[in-house]
Amino acid sequence: MRPKSYFLLAILSICCGFLAFITFRHFTVQETFIGGGCIILSFDETEEDLHIQETLAALGFNGFVSESSVEVALHDYGSIEMISLDTFKRRIESFDPRNDGYAARLGTFFVRTGQRFFYYHFDDAAYSINVRNLERQLKEFFPDTPFTLTVLGQRREILWDFLLLSSACLGAFLLSRKKLSFFFQLPVLLSFCLGGIAGIALAGLLAGIWELLREPLLQLSAARRYNQLSSDIAEQDNNGIWEWLKPYKTNLFFTVLFSIFIIIIIITADLSFVPILIGITLLCLINYQYFSFESNTAGKGRHIPFIPVLLFPHKTKTFSLFPFLLPFALLSLSAFILSVFFSNPMDNITTVDKSYLISTEEYNRHMELAHSFSYKVFNYELNQFMPDEEYLSYNLGEDGLIADNFIIENAQWNYSLSYPPFPLEKLMQFLIDYENVRKPTVKQLPLDVPLKQWVFILLIWTACLLDFIQIKKRPKKNTSIWERERIAA
Repeated sequence: MRPKSYFLLAILSICCGFLAFITFRHFTVQETFIGGGCIILSFDETEEDLHIQETLAALGFNGFVSESSVEVALHDYGSIEMISLDTFKRRIESFDPRNDGYAARLGTFFVRTGQRFFYYHFDDAAYSINVRNLERQLKEFFPDTPFTLTVLGQRREILWDFLLLSSACLGAFLLSRKKLSFFFQLPVLLSFCLGGIAGIALAGLLAGIWELLREPLLQLSAARRYNQLSSDIAEQDNNGIWEWLKPYKTNLFFTVLFSIFIIIIIITADLSFVPILIGITLLCLINYQYFSFESNTAGKGRHIPFIPVLLFPHKTKTFSLFPFLLPFALLSLSAFILSVFFSNPMDNITTVDKSYLISTEEYNRHMELAHSFSYKVFNYELNQFMPDEEYLSYNLGEDGLIADNFIIENAQWNYSLSYPPFPLEKLMQFLIDYENVRKPTVKQLPLDVPLKQWVFILLIWTACLLDFIQIKKRPKKNTSIWERERIAA
């Protein structure tokens, strides 16, 4: 290739990389939060809670908690009824002795200062979400309803993903058998850093497809340049293309397999197909220009390339996946392990007001009161139940009936109450500790990362090790070399 061709191809490569980066950022930026987090939506207090919940469910978010989804216990004189918080507020008056103030305290957590709040807590070790895409979807579903979206939690720094992917690409470049053509693809491959671990795996698989198709495409490009492909087709009864691709059947098989791996990663990582397809298209454009420049540089005065044939079917190797893909496999595993060590908090958040948070102890007292309401003595002067005063205490037998009846002074209930644990405990604990969570600290190794994180790593390692698989298919009859005119020539 001439220096001018190198320069033009380098400019094209940089432009394609920039376009791929912008496209990927627009469609598929997945911000990864380490150690858990919380999505908070706030609307005007006058907005209907149930309508917002139904709209969020249509978006695929069924885990938001609000006034209509959280439940409180109500002693219904014979049974314990679990009702939603908004129903409790409409059904029970403030002077009702069953109203211990817990519902009012919990109500201020969801509705306060003229705003209605919805919370979605995730406690995965590494949780990925497209914040921009979520905000765009919310605006589409709530076009005339103002809202505020806040995401709390530590997010993994994209810079480290970029550095890891850059290191993987550099290692693959040094191990490549055709460094020049691989060099021009680096800008597009680097744009996949925005996909985190999945992006590193995708870049590795695309590099693997390039390695598998490099020699077949180069041969077809040369054949087209010298008009050999059309004459071969005429001679072979439309079997000319297969004759050209026959030495590369293993390449084609692995190319299809790698394409399936890419689809699995896109679906598992919940990525958009649009930037991936655009990235693949740009890589094809770069390779097409490279092969065109290379074949055109040969000129008419040089010899026509021979069609490759399988002189040794069991030893012919037209690609090298190992160790070419090894840097991608190693760096994807490194990104997986080091993700918890390099994370920063979101910048567009405010300090959590802890005065609105509910503790587990408050929930337990509320549940104990609801379950023991029929047994406790009510102090009308203090207008409260007396947990530490003299009261009747009952032991319940296995049949559910009272086994004995006696008076205990300054004692706690001596039978165990059975009720579900505080459903908001993890959310409240996260918000209580949020000031400490905001500081980048090492919490734990990501051993409980969702299965999809392991899928990315296993697929790229599988692609790397496929080089050791030999597809052995012996010919039914050993053909003499003199009967093969191309070999004899």
